[in-house]
Amino acid sequence: MKVVLFVVDDLHFVPNLNKPIIEKYGNDVVQVYISKSLFSFKKIKKNISFFIKNRYPFPIKFKDLYKFIKWQLKLKSNGADGHKTLHDFFSSHGISTKYIETLNGKSFHEELRELDADVFLFSPFDKIAGPKFIAIPKLGAFNIHLGKIPEYKGGFSAFWVLSKNDSTAGASIHRLANKIDEGELIEEVRFNVEKKTMISLMDDTIKHASAMTLKGLENIENGNIKSVSIEGRDSDYLLYPTKEAFMEFYKNGNSLL
Repeated sequence: MKVVLFVVDDLHFVPNLNKPIIEKYGNDVVQVYISKSLFSFKKIKKNISFFIKNRYPFPIKFKDLYKFIKWQLKLKSNGADGHKTLHDFFSSHGISTKYIETLNGKSFHEELRELDADVFLFSPFDKIAGPKFIAIPKLGAFNIHLGKIPEYKGGFSAFWVLSKNDSTAGASIHRLANKIDEGELIEEVRFNVEKKTMISLMDDTIKHASAMTLKGLENIENGNIKSVSIEGRDSDYLLYPTKEAFMEFYKNGNSLL
């Protein structure tokens, strides 16, 4: 089964999520595409009115923001397992990588067809795929969502779980669709929240998501996909936290790190 991975340019969560996948399916991963735009100027500019309205970064406590920035700088300095970039990380496992800015160009689709892949897997990724992209792989295109679906569609699920004082967190795999986190849900895991920091809850989510993904890939390979019903569940789309959400987050005794 030939697999193409699409990931964001993150040196902490992406290696931890994908290590088990590489260990089991490393010979099957024919290419990794890395997004250039996880925290790009273009993305900030697009949401500038939201950030101004919510007084970013001032809703974050100074001590918390300082610790978070210090952690990010240390990560960039030390890298992941001695690797300074995601390219280095995947290359050390013999996997080719390429940085990309868009998914939906004609020439890029031609490049993808030449890979003759069975599965496209967003693990995780930050771009919306069009129908022509989704139709390329033989067995389907899928997304690992680091949150419960449909309760926490969007992003920053660990933050929102803590802000809403939810007792459970989760991760999901769904088919790609034209709308964010709206495709058929084929695998999920839910677990009790035992941490009070966003990063530690994210680490727990990654651990559970890795095991879930191995099971999901095995079912995809064996043609044993089973749709998970979301009937009766609450549904919400959440992304950047508002200043009110930060107030609830800290009120509940949480921190970023």
